[in-house]
Amino acid sequence: MVRVGGTEVDESDARRWVSEYLDGRKWYGYPYYDKLNTGSDEFSLNDGDLLAPTLLNAAPSIRSFDGLCQLRPKLETALRAIPPDLDIITCSHDDLKLLQLLLPVEKPPWGVGGTMVAKVLHRKRPKFIPLYDSRVWHVYAEIGTHPLKRQGKRSWAEFFEQLGRQMRSDLLENLEFWEALATSDGRDLSLLRVLDIVVWSLGRGTDDEEDVAGT
Repeated sequence: MVRVGGTEVDESDARRWVSEYLDGRKWYGYPYYDKLNTGSDEFSLNDGDLLAPTLLNAAPSIRSFDGLCQLRPKLETALRAIPPDLDIITCSHDDLKLLQLLLPVEKPPWGVGGTMVAKVLHRKRPKFIPLYDSRVWHVYAEIGTHPLKRQGKRSWAEFFEQLGRQMRSDLLENLEFWEALATSDGRDLSLLRVLDIVVWSLGRGTDDEEDVAGT
């Protein structure tokens, strides 16, 4: 069994979920989202990068796309502060504070919450920036012993750091297992991406439109 958020998952189930997600027969996001070539470099975001969440069935509306365009300079500033090779497993305790840069403390533009920002930026720093959506919230903040609790005044910035620290803890607890899963079938995925596939599979049936940071 391996710890995932507030519960434990049988290793055989995790392997099966990852295999099903990656085999291409059910038209999930891999490899289209992960390998999308928009022509931008690792420190910049063009329009194609802002639309990448579409390949994870999280297409921005026209209004939220406009919000992402407004936020683009701040997101690029965050990318410049986060080294391209930074790994959530090997980084320092202080490095995890960089996750707070992903969303400003002030209220972001309409329609641009943690889900959208995480899915835009994960491709740029797949070893460091977690993916996030309502399924992740369910697994990490609702079921079992859920390590993340609702906090009425928590900002998105604070939530991202807390989520990253908890995911890092889960990965380190069974590191050899996650490393083997990430390289299975000759693929080379980040540990965060593999963890997200397992969390996404575990959280099936909990999808909704709510984009929460525990507030």
